Amino acid sequence: MLLYGPEAVGKTFFVKELMTPRFESELHYSLTYVDCNSISSQITSADAIDVALEYFLELYKQAKRLAPSVMVLDNLNALCPAISSDEQFNIIEQLKSLKFTALIVKLIERGEVGFLGIARHYMSVNLRLLDVGIMDSLVEMQPPSKELRYQVIKDVIAPQELKNKEIYLQKLSQLTEYFVAKDMTALFKEILSIPD
Repeated sequence: MLLYGPEAVGKTFFVKELMTPRFESELHYSLTYVDCNSISSQITSADAIDVALEYFLELYKQAKRLAPSVMVLDNLNALCPAISSDEQFNIIEQLKSLKFTALIVKLIERGEVGFLGIARHYMSVNLRLLDVGIMDSLVEMQPPSKELRYQVIKDVIAPQELKNKEIYLQKLSQLTEYFVAKDMTALFKEILSIPD
């Protein structure tokens, strides 16, 4: 499965919430989180790609030992970016994409471990991963609706003394129409520092 959506809508937050012991026991799956940006940042040469591939295989083996399990590949497009014919597209990036995509496809086809990729857009990952039978489920995560923003403000962000101010909270939910999670958090930190 590939979970995608704009920056800061809560994709990683949502998946990390599923990684708590309570959810893992309910899901009956072990979840292994992999930060693909972290691995990709170490790749500066063709030789470094092979080292990164070995490291990734070790993570896979650990996940396999915990079966049934799912590997969560956050920022999947960092390891398996869509390949461009643009001359600006670095040869190392192309090689990295080809090698990691081939490895992940092979591991998915084995069926021993499940895979959940996370990316900003499905077109940002190597299209080979979207072939039928590979990551054939695409789930889009969108910014929250006004009603959901209101619930978050009321139940999660607003302190106890603000919960009775329904009109104020409804107005805030309208004013935050294009806000993503980090914007809302910054706004409410600011509001909570202002006395009544």
